[in-house]
Amino acid sequence: MPNQSFTFETMKSVCIIRHAKSSWEEPDLPDVVRPLNKRGKKASQQLGKYLAQLHEKPDLIISSPATRAYHTAVNVAQILGYRLKNISINPVIYFEGEQGIINMLRGLEDKHDTVFIFGHEPTLSDVIHSLCDESVPKFPTAAVFKINLDMTSWKDIYEARGKKALFTVPKQIRE
Repeated sequence: MPNQSFTFETMKSVCIIRHAKSSWEEPDLPDVVRPLNKRGKKASQQLGKYLAQLHEKPDLIISSPATRAYHTAVNVAQILGYRLKNISINPVIYFEGEQGIINMLRGLEDKHDTVFIFGHEPTLSDVIHSLCDESVPKFPTAAVFKINLDMTSWKDIYEARGKKALFTVPKQIRE
């Protein structure tokens, strides 16, 4: 039998996840500290179970510093068996918009193949459009959009064209 050599190139992927529903019980709270409401807690847990059924496993979870985004990330991470202490909180997601997030991704270590980002609208829709030319007319709370990027290094994110691998909204995964 001839000696065959196989090369497996690693594709990068990013799951873009909007935080679950937040509470408005205390309207005077600063936006960054608004917590999840009851519906948001349930939706984030359902999302985690759904991603587990699909065998989605993040190598890295990055969350906005906003309480509602972080708690959505925590609920999903717990279900997926991701160590909570490894969740990275990055203010770029909350404060710096689409280009800030793409630059953040560009700076990631290449050991991370699958990255989950927990953030906010309308920035997340802008990131999706930038990375894969998809328009998401409505990206509701607790929705997930996964993009597969044909690249082996995050440094190549500006040249890579992404392809939609998954787009799911909460209505599609309710128990």
